[in-house]
Amino acid sequence: MTPPATGPQVSAAYGPVQDDDMLIPAVPPQYLTGQTIRRQVDDWTDAPRGTIIVNPFDRAPGVFLTPPL
Repeated sequence: MTPPATGPQVSAAYGPVQDDDMLIPAVPPQYLTGQTIRRQVDDWTDAPRGTIIVNPFDRAPGVFLTPPL
């Protein structure tokens, strides 16, 4: 099993969030590995900027957002 990703940036990005009167709990650390946390990757598509790309057939499926303008 891949060890959890740690650090202040990871904790801040996946910590609890207050949304009006509802508290959305933090993501449990065991789910935050180097492969599952948000990260910047090269844009390998020709999709217009701002497009959300979902690739369920990749070895490491993910959701990608092409950079905004």
